[in-house]
Amino acid sequence: MRVAVTGANGLLGGEAVLQLAGRHEVLALGRGPCRLGAGAFTWAEADLGDGGSVEAALRAFGVQAVLHAGAATDVDACEREPELAWRVNVGGTEQVARACRALGARLVAVSTDYVFDGERGPYSEDDVPNPRGAYARTKRCGEEAALLLAPDCAVARVAVVYSGRPGAKNTFATQVVEKLSRGEPVKAFSDQYVSTTLAASGAAQGRAARRAGSWAAPEQAALDRRGAGAVPRGVGQTTRPDLGDRLEFRPRMARHVVTGAAGFIGSALVDRLLAAGDEVVGVDNLSTGKRRFLDAAEASGRFTLVERDVTEAGALRDLLSPEIATVFHLAANADVRFGPDRPRRDLEQNTIATWNVLEAMRLAGARHVVFSSTGSVYGEAPVFPTPEGCPFPVQTSLYGASKLAAEGLVQAYAESFGIRGTIFRFVSIVGERYQHGHVLDFVAQLRRDPTRLRVLGNGKQRKSYLHIGDCLDAIQAALAMPSPRKVEIYNLGTDELVTVDDSIAVICDELGVEPRRDYTGGERGWVGDNPMILLDCKRIRALGWAPRVTIREGIRRTVRYLVQNDWLMSEARS
Repeated sequence: MRVAVTGANGLLGGEAVLQLAGRHEVLALGRGPCRLGAGAFTWAEADLGDGGSVEAALRAFGVQAVLHAGAATDVDACEREPELAWRVNVGGTEQVARACRALGARLVAVSTDYVFDGERGPYSEDDVPNPRGAYARTKRCGEEAALLLAPDCAVARVAVVYSGRPGAKNTFATQVVEKLSRGEPVKAFSDQYVSTTLAASGAAQGRAARRAGSWAAPEQAALDRRGAGAVPRGVGQTTRPDLGDRLEFRPRMARHVVTGAAGFIGSALVDRLLAAGDEVVGVDNLSTGKRRFLDAAEASGRFTLVERDVTEAGALRDLLSPEIATVFHLAANADVRFGPDRPRRDLEQNTIATWNVLEAMRLAGARHVVFSSTGSVYGEAPVFPTPEGCPFPVQTSLYGASKLAAEGLVQAYAESFGIRGTIFRFVSIVGERYQHGHVLDFVAQLRRDPTRLRVLGNGKQRKSYLHIGDCLDAIQAALAMPSPRKVEIYNLGTDELVTVDDSIAVICDELGVEPRRDYTGGERGWVGDNPMILLDCKRIRALGWAPRVTIREGIRRTVRYLVQNDWLMSEARS
């Protein structure tokens, strides 16, 4: 289907283009250069206020459906220049409606809650509008123009549109996040009550044509032509069913789901998201995660822990919706060493669990997954430092193979269903809350017997490690920059290498011990232990990120944390 979206540089229009691209032939219309990046759509500069360029573009495209999201939305500017507001909001809508009528195309025109005066509420579609001001009055006239000139059209009223999409237009929501992240106070009216529209929800595909108390999402309304009874017509409203003042809006504006939320990386990520003012639902079966890692999160009032196992089909289904900004899928089995002892565990906890998450997202309309992968997918790489585009050799571990299969599922769901993916291939992460790996193993051994240390392999294996703080900084840097690709992959590591012996020296120095080292021999400590891991991180560094903690300092901090948290050592021994 040939679908056009006006206002494609805006919040709602841009979100609709990203959802439609790849599924339909999309013409994105907007003023000035495209701000969406490259994608599977055609960009055309067109001005709704010039009297004809939009209509001409739609006719030349042979459009079959239009989401008309373009408008002059700056309320104050409309008051200063009412003629411009009329040309864009009324004249521009006339252009679009005339083209749709001539071509027999389906039209959904986006309008606003401003058509009501706000003296009472909540308002339904049957209430009589009473617009005040140039913006409201021109949008109301635009509704009538659409309904008159394109009788089969639908008018979708939205309210307080906001977005978590990186690179999207600045809004009240993003201003709140920015101020809170800097520790600044937020000023807002407490006597203005609104319902809100997440841009991803407003443009989401697959929503029901009508629901009790709400209305179809604009994109679905534009595409659904299954019969007169199924196609929404007339005026509808696409907002949340609840009301809140601007002060209440803050905790609702960005919601995320984090699987593996009680784990080392997951709990640290939860804290980082909460510090930015967001709301988080954490999912963890607590088989290896530690609930006490979430003490601060649970005290925040903006975090909910749901104890579920993502290896079970449907575990996330009731937790996801189009309003979820991002699903961070971190739950996994990370134990490379014991993979051959239980071959099915990597398949179930890494590959099948990822499929369960993606399928739940597809069914619920959630659109962005962040997936924690690993540098182990490169096996014994032929190139060092190893870039993201390096050809994959034979897989050397069940863990790496299961993660690579999960990456493939993320990419397949992106192509098939429009779910955007961001994949991070980590080196081993160290730092506070570390609960698995060589540092814990060595510290535990030395706490039991400081005179002897058993070392798997010959101690010459060369590895790269990244501190948890630098890891989270990198994730934030990547998500802050929109990518034109359906799936973006980033290596996360440092330019440093240390040998296992180097790491042991730091650990022993921190503990004040000098043990005898007993090596098991060989260049690998276990099946799948790669003798060298060094990732090329130019792609993430190009976004302005760089690690701040050296490998040796990261190991020292990890040892200190383990010593100060003996409960973790005790649980590891048990």
